[in-house]
Amino acid sequence: MVIYNVDTLLLRANSMIERALGQPDIQKKLEACHYDANQLAIGKNLLEELKRQQKQYNLEFDNKNEFLEVIQKDQKVAYAAYIQHQKTIKEALNDTPGLEKALNLDGSKSLQSDGWLDQAILFYKNIDLIVKDLNAYGLGKAELAQSKAMIEALKDAQQMQKKLQKKAHEATMKRDKALNELQQWMYRFNTIAQIAMHDDVQTLEVLGIELES
Repeated sequence: MVIYNVDTLLLRANSMIERALGQPDIQKKLEACHYDANQLAIGKNLLEELKRQQKQYNLEFDNKNEFLEVIQKDQKVAYAAYIQHQKTIKEALNDTPGLEKALNLDGSKSLQSDGWLDQAILFYKNIDLIVKDLNAYGLGKAELAQSKAMIEALKDAQQMQKKLQKKAHEATMKRDKALNELQQWMYRFNTIAQIAMHDDVQTLEVLGIELES
């Protein structure tokens, strides 16, 4: 028995365990194979643990994905403003010695690259030191300050994103551990049930078990 979908496995395990616990005749046949109510209780506990871990897994991934969606939107806005500011400065001061190096204008990184935020931070950090009269080029200090603040906020958000990714990874590991433990229990239960009820196909079907030849 191999079930790859967690929700499908939860439904099947829940049905199997509840029916076994709810029918004394089934328990009696299992006990004849030295499989008592304690073993069913173990399965019930494993089932509940997987439910908890699956719920936490879904929560962590929802948090991660929602945060990423917001960040990606903010990145597009900040990147567009940054590129426009770069373009304005380059056109206005293209003859200024050392400008491209000081403002990191050469080889601008794409939005998809990891280094564009660091490049933008250096740009906004140095622009006030190099360009004295920004208004002359249509760049107000308030506008640049707003862009600088957004870039710095995005840099901080990267750290939060890493934390959320870590939490999602940890939730996956815990969920997979609980999944593996329940699958192992179900495999053993299936084997015992087929031995105990080899002549009672109808009861096996009630448990959701197909008799293996």
